Amino acid sequence: MPELPEVEFSRRLVQKSLAKKRISAVKVANDKIVCQVPAGRLKALKGRTVKQCRRWGKQLWFEMDKGPSPMFHLGMTGSFHVKGRNSLKYVRLKEDDPKTWPPKFWKVEFQMSDGTCFAMSDPRRFGRIGLSTSVWEEPCMAKMGFDPLLQMPRVEDFARQLARRSGDIKAVLLDQSFAAGVGNWVADEVLYQAAVHPQDVAKNLSPNAVKALHRTLRQVVKKACQVNADAKKFPRTWLFHYRWELEPFEGGLPADSTTWLELGPVEVKAPSLRMAKDVKSGFSPLEGAPPPTCPPCNGRREIWEICPATQVETKKSGKVMKPYLND
Repeated sequence: MPELPEVEFSRRLVQKSLAKKRISAVKVANDKIVCQVPAGRLKALKGRTVKQCRRWGKQLWFEMDKGPSPMFHLGMTGSFHVKGRNSLKYVRLKEDDPKTWPPKFWKVEFQMSDGTCFAMSDPRRFGRIGLSTSVWEEPCMAKMGFDPLLQMPRVEDFARQLARRSGDIKAVLLDQSFAAGVGNWVADEVLYQAAVHPQDVAKNLSPNAVKALHRTLRQVVKKACQVNADAKKFPRTWLFHYRWELEPFEGGLPADSTTWLELGPVEVKAPSLRMAKDVKSGFSPLEGAPPPTCPPCNGRREIWEICPATQVETKKSGKVMKPYLND
């Protein structure tokens, strides 16, 4: 599912391609699940000008010179396309050819007065297209939390919000009323970088853990947006590269010296020494620094399984693994 960085990539694509241009024609596919307003209402956008494309969390909308704003949610596999330009790349989906038009599974298409062509596609049909005369009063917008890229709260306010939450920290991060735009991969990455276990209770986190979460949430989202959500440009030390493939970290321990880190719906296979964030040495995977040696176990598996510095259990034990103590 596209999360904040991927949705921000889509916003920038439209902003660069459609801003201040007039819509000369509108085509709407016969799909009442994705297109949640009558086709005639969308076609009435013809002749209107796109002032800018805006985003909050995973919601996108076009500000128009007059009339209602078209609103978009990309769902699981939705994408924005501009003819001749590269669109959003999903890890597990075949990349679209920008020269093929209209794109496969298109749902709506805008043709602009200067010849630019825009479309939204969605093969799995979990995306949504609508119209709104008051975007911020829409149910999907009214209860959204802060946007980590646009309005990251101060650490003190962040701590106060967490103190009111009694759920697991990963569930809290995924709650759009807390942090708009955060999904599975961002939450997993942030928790990994902050060395906070996904099942730790939010209100019980130590002050140091809260500060680490605040810092890494801001940094992960900012970095992912800086590279336009291009996963190939994410730091090689990021968990993102290993959460699906189940392969050991590059340059890590031998394949038979691995553990499993359970992060909710996914299991990540990686050497435990790279699970730990060494607070004393200041090692952070986010910064791409080489991981420190673990003195208590020195890389020997028979002791490494109970290493107090990493607090990691092997999958054989059947226990949930913990990368590092929160404090």
